[in-house]
Parts: sequence; C-alpha cells; structure tokens
Amino acid sequence: MPELPDGRVRSMRIRVVAVLCATALVMAFVFWPGLYRYGYLGPGDNAVPMRTNRITGKTFLLIGTNWRQIGGDSASTPLEVPSDVLADLDGRAQFIGNDFVVDVYNGSTWTISEIDFKVHPIQEDRACALSADSTDPVKQFLDEKLGLWTRRFREQLILQPLRPLSTRAVRIDVGALPLHNLKACWEIVRALGNRTP
Repeated sequence: MPELPDGRVRSMRIRVVAVLCATALVMAFVFWPGLYRYGYLGPGDNAVPMRTNRITGKTFLLIGTNWRQIGGDSASTPLEVPSDVLADLDGRAQFIGNDFVVDVYNGSTWTISEIDFKVHPIQEDRACALSADSTDPVKQFLDEKLGLWTRRFREQLILQPLRPLSTRAVRIDVGALPLHNLKACWEIVRALGNRTP
C-alpha cells in the first residue's frame, strides 16, 4: 500500500476532526434540552411557574408577567437554623380531610423559608411522644395494625416566608388517612432561613 505524503495525512486529519466537531455541534443542538429547566413551585392550583438556568443554577419564579430571581447572593441563601431557633417555632396542628394543617408561629428573629415536619397520626385518646416512643415495640405493633405511619414533609415558604413574630398557615396533603378522628402528633425537625438584621 503506497504511503501518503505528510501534507495529505495532515489535511485528512483536519477534515476528520472538523467532521467530528460539526457532528458534535449538530447533536448538541438537536438533543440539548434548553438553557432552562422548567417546573412548578407550590401545591395544586397555587403552583407558580419556576425555571432554573442549567448552567448557572439561578432560579426564577414567574410573578405576574416577569421572571424574578430567587436567592442568588450569599446574603439571601438560606441557612440551616440552629436548634434554639427550632425551639421558637411552634403552633397548633390538626388533620382536615387528607391534609395536615398547622398554624406555625415564629417566635425567633429569623425569617424562615423552609420547614421539615415529622408527622404521625394518632388516636384521640393517645399521648403524643413522637421522639420518645419511636422504638417502643408495642406502639410499633399497634401502629402497623391500624395502618398509621410516621413521615417527613418539607414545605417551602419562598413566596411568603415566615417572618419573625408572625404566624403562617401551612397545609400539606398527606394522602388518605386510615381512620377518622385522628389527631396530629408532629414536630419541626429542620428549618432553613436567614437572620433578620
């Protein structure tokens, strides 16, 4: 087989690289999902359109006809609140239909933007001791027989954060409850927010 001159080999390599680059660009253009990833923030009919830039990670909410950035700078990035601040978050809760409904009072100096609830439905005549009785085999057996559960739910309060010394109603769909007349045994296990200056 005759050997090709150096100039032709180099020219052929350049063509191959150019074809591969052009193919990669065409594939990227055809298969790239777009600059933004779209979704919704919030439950059901109250959901707000949201988009996240796939490159920068910045998130925007559609408020009216304008996209407004949420978060972004370090001053507005929520922090995990310390345990003494968690102790200042309190309220009353109940089940209404298939919803866990709680009026959360923020007695701290933090603005809260996200709360994780630990929820356990119990019968009206039982005492609530969520953390203490989690290893009790009798309780576990009864809960299993009754179809009761312990779950964590996360509620984001980005559109209407829970400001210091204020109350906010939170409603979370927990699915079908196994019995009627259950009371809500609950606690706040984690929260994110910012110190209020």
